[in-house]
Amino acid sequence: MVGGITGTDMPKWSDIKHFKPEDFDDHYGVNKGEDINLDLVGRLDSLREWIACPIIVTAGYDSKGHSEMSYHYKGLAADIIICTTMDMREQWNYIKIAGFSGIGIYPHWKYKVYSGGFHLDLRDIPQLWRQMPDGKYVYFLP
Repeated sequence: MVGGITGTDMPKWSDIKHFKPEDFDDHYGVNKGEDINLDLVGRLDSLREWIACPIIVTAGYDSKGHSEMSYHYKGLAADIIICTTMDMREQWNYIKIAGFSGIGIYPHWKYKVYSGGFHLDLRDIPQLWRQMPDGKYVYFLP
């Protein structure tokens, strides 16, 4: 994992201000959010603090419903929508300093009146991608 936190620096659930373990529960009832990687949650919590806007976790520690080798299945990914009027470029500026190594941009995702979402993960080799309107993906060099 790129820039990962280890040892005594790893956050604990008691350190997390804006999320609860159940925010990351598997939609299928297999994996529990309390077991998701706390480095990931700590980075999301920092992001939430910086942007001062609610973040909705639409997928966390899932057991199915994603690509075959999904980081969701390892407890290393979250899909989010930031509840803000900031455009996606402004949101991206905050996300990239939070230290996620895998970032997917999904402009078509919706939550209530908010548009655009992100897949964020802690993979070993950095990757950035965007889903296009036709559903295909474009990959960028990190």
